[in-house]
Amino acid sequence: MTKLFGVINLALIVFIEILRRGNFFGELFLFGYPVQKIAIAVAFFMLFSLLLFEILYLLSTIFTKKSFVLRTASVVFLILIALLISGIYYDFSFSPDAEPKNKKYNYAVVFGAAVIGERPSAMLKGRLLKALELYRKKSVRKIILTGGAAPNEESEGFVSYRFLLGKGVPQNKMIFEEETATTWEQVKYLKSIYDK
Repeated sequence: MTKLFGVINLALIVFIEILRRGNFFGELFLFGYPVQKIAIAVAFFMLFSLLLFEILYLLSTIFTKKSFVLRTASVVFLILIALLISGIYYDFSFSPDAEPKNKKYNYAVVFGAAVIGERPSAMLKGRLLKALELYRKKSVRKIILTGGAAPNEESEGFVSYRFLLGKGVPQNKMIFEEETATTWEQVKYLKSIYDK
């Protein structure tokens, strides 16, 4: 039985590595997540479920006559170790440095979020800083900023524009709009640009 477990574990590990190194799903998304990462996550889940089953199986054969507390403590300890190892492996596997550095896009889109007076909220600022990072890395040529204004506030698009202008992004590298009020309207706006 342990030989069978070993063969299945090895096969799953090889399968995960093949998924990680290949691009079998292209730019496909499911529920907003890349299908490639979903497939890898499912394979990891299968591997760690199998490992958990193996641990429980081995412990049941070792501790059949021992106390219940000892068995339970051993199982919990081994599960925590397995989760720790899997988390570390997953973290190193999907570090931001693993992303292709030579991909270039025409646009980055920053969807609007709340503004506080004349400043971007923490969420909007995070989005803007990511867009700025992509622009500085020359991963994108232009940045599209979206979002209208709440009563008695400046528009999200204009606040975003002014923020990036202050960070050194030239005017001709940004497009901003101030009319949309929801993400759905922003998506329709982007489609209208794309259609043109």
